[in-house]
Amino acid sequence: MSKAYAVGLVAALLAGAALAGDAPSTGPGPGLTDALRASEWQFRDRGEGLYEVPLKGLPSVWIEDGSRYVMVSALIGKLPKQYSDRFLLALLSRNHRLYQGRYSLDRDVIWFELALPRAMVTPEALKTAIGVVAQESGGFAGAEPAPSEPSKQR
Repeated sequence: MSKAYAVGLVAALLAGAALAGDAPSTGPGPGLTDALRASEWQFRDRGEGLYEVPLKGLPSVWIEDGSRYVMVSALIGKLPKQYSDRFLLALLSRNHRLYQGRYSLDRDVIWFELALPRAMVTPEALKTAIGVVAQESGGFAGAEPAPSEPSKQR
């Protein structure tokens, strides 16, 4: 990540602090669809501010439009049936070295999520975010193959 990008991100986060009372998004923001088109990734509009970016050989990347953040996420896989505390520690310890991203558990499914502040949504930022999420989703050993679509309960 470049220094200029990091400085811009901090500025956007500080500017976003004044938006804490924002109402939830009622749909995709005007810039997100345009930024997705310009990012050169193929995507499908799944409605209600949810987009799918299908990837060959990897789980799809999902983009959800929120009021303050655009969440870019991917299903990593199902939690192994016979997992150990060591497995969970290895999974969650990865969060310490990540910037804006995190691994999380939703029942028996492992997710990787990256929060992109709305003020930073550009074609280049989306292209990078999708690439980071795709790389993380393909690089986690030990999980079972991911289901094809995200849980509606997220």
